[in-house]
Amino acid sequence: MSEDTGLSSDLQAMSKVDRALTGLDPEDTRRVLRWAVDKFGKGDKTLFSSLDEDDRAKGSRDDDAASNGAGSKAAGRTFGSISNLVEAVKPSTAAEHVLTGAYWFQMIKSAENVTAHQVNNELKNLGSSPSNITDVFTDLINRKPALVRQVAKSGTSRQARKKYRLTTEGIRSVESKIGG
Repeated sequence: MSEDTGLSSDLQAMSKVDRALTGLDPEDTRRVLRWAVDKFGKGDKTLFSSLDEDDRAKGSRDDDAASNGAGSKAAGRTFGSISNLVEAVKPSTAAEHVLTGAYWFQMIKSAENVTAHQVNNELKNLGSSPSNITDVFTDLINRKPALVRQVAKSGTSRQARKKYRLTTEGIRSVESKIGG
């Protein structure tokens, strides 16, 4: 029998989660919890409230650290808003804007994949949406080394929903510009 015998099923689950998260650093713990909320929260945004508050508080501390020359990689993962990230990166081309938007979702929001629609919506809110985001993603894929790769496509038409993921080089590219 398991050591959790006699506990209710929810307490057993919490005990397993506790064992799984013990030893992870705070950033990894936050990423795992965000994933769990995404997977099991069924879109209930209220489940994010305390994680988001922690991220906002940590983001502002790390934004200050980044502007003082502290490690850009850590600061890049904790920005409180995409506008703060864009401010730090200072993208000058459509490709840099799209790369920064993809970085926001993949590295800061811990999304496994990114869609052009997601990135375009965020960039549109910032007033820096490219005229054809699919062409920009294609350009990022075709660069040597590639900064993005397409990992999935749903549908058969040119307008099918495509999912993208930054390559290691794409992540480095954005992180090298943070606070630089």
